[in-house]
Amino acid sequence: MKLLDGKTAIVTGASRGISKGIATVFAQLLYIKVLIFRFMLN
Repeated sequence: MKLLDGKTAIVTGASRGISKGIATVFAQLLYIKVLIFRFMLN
């Protein structure tokens, strides 16, 4: 049994930085079902 089985992870700011890395790992471990982020052009 994995540590986060049966849990929900919410990662904010998943388009860059440490949150992007966390979201990537969680997605690889199938903890993330939906990933939503905002992309803004300067």
